[in-house]
Amino acid sequence: MYFVIYALDVPGSPIREQLGRQHRAYLDAQAAIIFAAGPLLDDADDTMIGSHLIIECDSRAQLDVFLADEPYFNNGLFARVDIRRWDRRR
Repeated sequence: MYFVIYALDVPGSPIREQLGRQHRAYLDAQAAIIFAAGPLLDDADDTMIGSHLIIECDSRAQLDVFLADEPYFNNGLFARVDIRRWDRRR
């Protein structure tokens, strides 16, 4: 099953810049379960303001393990996180 993760940064947080390399390395190591991933951008100036991921996992528990080890998630970057199951049709 797929899960869509929509996460908005804490405004002004330095965590995205500080942990960017660790975040990308973690995603690279987990590439087998990542359908899509990328930053959300501010319309005015294209600065990164959040993250959007689509992850394929067997269960919500497996997704929670993925998120527990993800540097942005476990270091408090996000002010808001929405997670929904997604039914991939195409």
